[in-house]
Amino acid sequence: MRAKEFLRLITEKMASPGQSVPGDPKLDPLYGLKLAIASKIKDLPDTPEVKDQLDDIDDALKHLDTGKKRRGAAEDELGTWSDEDVKEARSMLARYIVSMNAPMAAKLSMLELWKAQGLINVKAITAPNGIVPISKVVKGYTKNPAIKEMADDLLKVDSMGVGKGEFMLRVMSPQITKPDTGDLLVKGLGKLEVKTNNQNAARMYDRNVKPTEKYAGLAEAFRQKYEQYWMPSEQTPVPTNNVNQQQQQPVQQTQQQQPAQQNLNPIQPQGTLEHRGKAKGPVRAKAPVEKKTKGFSKTGINLPQIVELYKKVPRELQNKYLSDLHNLVNEIFPAKRDIVPNIISAVRSGNIGQAFQTWAQAAVLNYMAQKDYIGILFINIASSPTTFTFFDSVESLKQAGLRLHAKTPYVISGGIENLYPPTLVVTTTQTS
Repeated sequence: MRAKEFLRLITEKMASPGQSVPGDPKLDPLYGLKLAIASKIKDLPDTPEVKDQLDDIDDALKHLDTGKKRRGAAEDELGTWSDEDVKEARSMLARYIVSMNAPMAAKLSMLELWKAQGLINVKAITAPNGIVPISKVVKGYTKNPAIKEMADDLLKVDSMGVGKGEFMLRVMSPQITKPDTGDLLVKGLGKLEVKTNNQNAARMYDRNVKPTEKYAGLAEAFRQKYEQYWMPSEQTPVPTNNVNQQQQQPVQQTQQQQPAQQNLNPIQPQGTLEHRGKAKGPVRAKAPVEKKTKGFSKTGINLPQIVELYKKVPRELQNKYLSDLHNLVNEIFPAKRDIVPNIISAVRSGNIGQAFQTWAQAAVLNYMAQKDYIGILFINIASSPTTFTFFDSVESLKQAGLRLHAKTPYVISGGIENLYPPTLVVTTTQTS
């Protein structure tokens, strides 16, 4: 996105002067951006010094796309900048930049770098470089306080149908734009899918990436067939008190045993604290109660429960159980069925950790197989500092010492999102 396009975004349907909230968040896709800028400039003082700075920044903004200082040449090249809307946008951005805490020289330097190269190191987010901190993604982030402040502000913005982090990349680089479909289009490379971990990790599904139409029927059939083996009953005796135990002991005891029993379980005389207020006579033993294993939740059957259920199924049905499970999971990952046998193998061996890892890989690869992207960019805003991780294959993650980490997935659930668990990229100690 070039500076001129950004200027147009800032004040599109801008709130009237004096209005504290810039528009309706439900109707205005630019609400987040406007709010971030409006809150920044609301306390800007009206002094001669500020006016001079505004004029300097405004003049720099006029020539961002040309680098020329002659007004006539700039207006010839950017004729649309004479529109009232664009003038208002330029004024708004100028006030935002002046309101920054950075020195004036840093602000002008930021604008020059934005004009000449853009402020994003595109190579850092389009090649497998491991986990990359924001300082290596945003040019001048650690050296220019104005660039750092602007990047940090834009990280908080989600506008124009794009998420946090993704919007910052669009604004700060002329090489990154919004394609007709997908998240970002990087000039000369292709489309880039962005998954942001703001408060929750990303899930690998959308309206096009989801289970097949066969899934629901297979899931219900699987549950009806095998759920009965999850809840076996067992008789659990209820402990009785000391008085009853003493009276139920065999009458005949050896001389060595009798003193020991009397010392371990002395009978309290009536009227002591233990028996005060209680009914006299022996206490009857309660009948054994039936204890049941906790059933499945309303959410469904998760992957650890699938592993445990396999152990409970009669041995003669275990192969059929795995076969039915294989057919079911195939419909969750229809574009990556070649990895499903690895999930089934992990279930058979009872290796829950491996089952989680292969499930996470299947979810990501199934998603990528249905998209025309050069790769996926994970942006972790929840970390400090914000980090960026690009990968185009599971192997590229391994080579960078990384792996996928997913929360508990569900194999059977009425909510599609539960089949594709929140997933992160984390460092790993695994060597193979």
